[in-house]
Amino acid sequence: MAMVIGVAAMPGLAHAQTCHHGVVDGDTIEWETRTVSAALLSPPRGLESIEGGSLEDGELRSPSTMRLRTRQSFDGVLRPPLVRGAQRITLASPSGQPMAFEPDVDGALERHIGYATTPGLEREARRRLDEVCGEVEGVPLYVDAARPVELRGALASPSARRQTLLWVGGLLLLALSVGGGIAYRRMRDRAAAERAEALLEERYRALE
Repeated sequence: MAMVIGVAAMPGLAHAQTCHHGVVDGDTIEWETRTVSAALLSPPRGLESIEGGSLEDGELRSPSTMRLRTRQSFDGVLRPPLVRGAQRITLASPSGQPMAFEPDVDGALERHIGYATTPGLEREARRRLDEVCGEVEGVPLYVDAARPVELRGALASPSARRQTLLWVGGLLLLALSVGGGIAYRRMRDRAAAERAEALLEERYRALE
């Protein structure tokens, strides 16, 4: 299932640390966003509720952590209420099974083992996001929305992702085995040819 996440930077409040969690149910995604006072990058679509704060002139204002709940119809684009600053995005099925976002290899995200991130978002920033957002489940996506970025890729459950990795690993192992077998046979044949040549040379000299 291919998709695009669009992010555009805008001036505003200091960088926030924000957590987005989306529940994917068919073609609908229900988002729960936790953040402190922050500048939204665009008006939130499908806003259902705001708890612990308010929305004023495109800015989320709260003395402490606030929660937004939004809903979107999935049309190939993820639309959590993105804000200026570092944020973590996670996805799950209605049963709670984590889902992974697999970025395109030529896209804006850097692939790593167990996560993906926009370039330049340091390890310490990701660690702080994990402290704020809580336990990591599935394959988190770390986004620094201080600048424009477009994230393209596909959704998959971690089990499907592991199955793909197992297939790839199996194919690599098979290729190595076949390659090793061919190399071994070539070395064996070459050694046999060298022994035969040495034997012929020894017998030729004996006849002289």
